Amino acid sequence: MACGIAEQGMRWQAGVKPTPLPVQALDHATGYMMAAAVLEGLRQRRINGTGWQARLSLARTALLLQQHGAAPQGEQRGITPQPHDALSALEINRWGIGERLRAAAYLPGTPMLCAAPAQLPGSSHPCW
Repeated sequence: MACGIAEQGMRWQAGVKPTPLPVQALDHATGYMMAAAVLEGLRQRRINGTGWQARLSLARTALLLQQHGAAPQGEQRGITPQPHDALSALEINRWGIGERLRAAAYLPGTPMLCAAPAQLPGSSHPCW
């Protein structure tokens, strides 16, 4: 909330106080950058036989997102779902039949598989 992204949430909701966005933008974006860093590290090891190091932070991700700027007003609302947005398999969960959305990024040749159907938030035991 302190980096200014909540101000964008306030504008998006046409509110009067800072508002979190509907997604955890910093967490998601930093996670994607971590995954990209791991893949780049593996590529460097394969090509050069060397180690690789990446330093990431939520604060740096906030800065990068702010530097990128917001989408034009017409593109922020009313995005129409496309048939290719969902995975091909349907899922039966406690709410009925549903479908999962594809990940925002993927590594070719690695299918997205979900080990369990969707669950209520907080209903799973924390474990590795």
